[in-house]
Amino acid sequence: SLGVGESAAAERTLQATGHRTGDGLVISFDDFVAAVGPVYEHSRVALRRAFDIFDADRSGGIDKAELRSFLSKLRMLPADEAEGEAAVEAMWAQADVNHDGSISFDEFSRLFHDYRYNSVSEAR
Repeated sequence: SLGVGESAAAERTLQATGHRTGDGLVISFDDFVAAVGPVYEHSRVALRRAFDIFDADRSGGIDKAELRSFLSKLRMLPADEAEGEAAVEAMWAQADVNHDGSISFDEFSRLFHDYRYNSVSEAR
């Protein structure tokens, strides 16, 4: 699990960046990465804990079902099933860089670091 300070900071940021629907908080994957990225940017241990939450079966990689399940639990997917599946596919395409059917810890880490780097570059 995340540390108390880490999870509280991430939750506050997620609440601020998401929007509410009848199904709860909806947030895009980019917003999720932007919100929790600063929490994990300097802590490989915290990032590993986040990865392990996604990797429910402890296989060492996140499969598409685990990604979908976790995002659904966080209410990060649209309520419409087709839109939700499209969102999962888009996230998957971005994350599974080597197309092996699993998101490794390195790929997961790269998402956070690449997003943070691109966000800083775009702000300049």
